[in-house]
Amino acid sequence: MNPNKNLDQNVDEFKKMTIELANAGENEKLSNENEAIILLNALPDSFKDVKAAIKYGRTSLSLEECISALKSKDLELKIENKDSGENLFVRGRQPNRNGNNNNNNHNKGKGRIGIYGTGGIGKTTLVRDVAAQAEDKKLINVVAFAEVAVKPDIKEILLEIADKLGMAFREESVSGRARILQQRLKQEEKVLLVLDNIWERLNLEDLGIPIETYSSIEISYHQLKQEELKTAFLLCCTMGHTSIENLLKYALGLGVFNDIKTVEAARNRVSSLVRQLNSSSLLLDANEERILMHDVIRDVGRSIEFRDRHIFTGTDDSIRRWEDEDTLKTFFGISLHIVSEPPKELKCPGLQFLYMQATNNALKIPDSFFTGMSKLRVLHLVGFNLTSLPTSLSVKKSSDIEYGDMQS
Repeated sequence: MNPNKNLDQNVDEFKKMTIELANAGENEKLSNENEAIILLNALPDSFKDVKAAIKYGRTSLSLEECISALKSKDLELKIENKDSGENLFVRGRQPNRNGNNNNNNHNKGKGRIGIYGTGGIGKTTLVRDVAAQAEDKKLINVVAFAEVAVKPDIKEILLEIADKLGMAFREESVSGRARILQQRLKQEEKVLLVLDNIWERLNLEDLGIPIETYSSIEISYHQLKQEELKTAFLLCCTMGHTSIENLLKYALGLGVFNDIKTVEAARNRVSSLVRQLNSSSLLLDANEERILMHDVIRDVGRSIEFRDRHIFTGTDDSIRRWEDEDTLKTFFGISLHIVSEPPKELKCPGLQFLYMQATNNALKIPDSFFTGMSKLRVLHLVGFNLTSLPTSLSVKKSSDIEYGDMQS
């Protein structure tokens, strides 16, 4: 029998072998007791403790009694060994050919580790200890635990993760909450998310957890041959469902078309780019005035632009977390689709475009808000009280902002 297999697998192999021998009819059928003796003697050395416990004090034993006693004693020994970590299994990324683990603490990207074993063996305790050590050593910034259970309640799990991240959902739907959580997780540089007590396969996309299924969309993006086409796609992701006219204004304001001298020529170029993106299945078929795209493609695009072009799309809550950090200084573009209270000032010396949508039309922008945006070229404000412009904006020369759209 195979020492690398568990008790059930070895017993099943033994039963199969005895049935094959009986069907062959070449040998006289073994007695039940002899089958039990052969089974005990055939078990590999890794089961010697179990065999010794079964044989002790017995003068006879049937095969059924033997198998039942073996399983009972095997389980008992597993429980006794739980404190030593025996029978606890960890599966993660495999070392590469150079012997280095691809999932070391200093590599960027996403990694998954699965821990499985007998119930009560100490899996949760192990993970909590690892998380505590990682926090103490500043290897991660955020730790979030969530209980999955036998029958997962996706909505409850989302709430539990969000609570650990200090989030509050405005959306009621599960899919909407998953998208918001996914955006937040992508913004976190070092986050450890622990899903405990998983009983069956779990779709991580339902929980808004970024996974590698996005790679095919990113491949489609990288296959776009023109830089203008890539920029147009990322601008569409930034704006979401918008008009082709807005895409035109953004492109002109940011100087995307260096060889075009007239607005009409630029409009024709934008229409051509939109058609090509439709042909690449990165945009949905709409009409000549609107741009539509699938939410998943949009989220992948936003992830790409955040990583490669320092364009952030999110809410003012996220921006406030970075107010005193150097992260803001690196941003090329910021798109805030939910603004409930803009900060007094954004120190973004490299920022070239800014989109903000207010939650109510009584909201005003602080006077000093634009002071730290010396390179701003595109400004798109929606839903704000603009009866008077902030002084930090009004003192800027009109030529500083190539595209200014104010919608109250």
